[in-house]
Amino acid sequence: MIEVILAIGLVLVIAVWIGLPLNNPKQPQISSNGHHADVLIESKEGIYRSILDLEFDHQQGKVSDDDYAAMRGESEAAALTILKELDSDARADDTLEQEIAAARERLKRR
Repeated sequence: MIEVILAIGLVLVIAVWIGLPLNNPKQPQISSNGHHADVLIESKEGIYRSILDLEFDHQQGKVSDDDYAAMRGESEAAALTILKELDSDARADDTLEQEIAAARERLKRR
């Protein structure tokens, strides 16, 4: 029972740790080439590892079916949030690259 409580606590701490920076509108946006993307990727990989650990604990009988479903759902939601942010960063970089290419074309025509 203590393991279940610790596992739930760990997942909640990870979710809060990941969610706070993602929900902070005052935080400056850094391109996907910067530190922001590295942090997101590291967080995503951490969540994936925690899901694998949770799955192993569930298979070993250390985590009940209900707790497993709840904790897995929270972890997947956190991972999905990160993936959406990474995708958004990539699209923003693509848009910027397109604008730069268009500006270069306009300069060539002069």
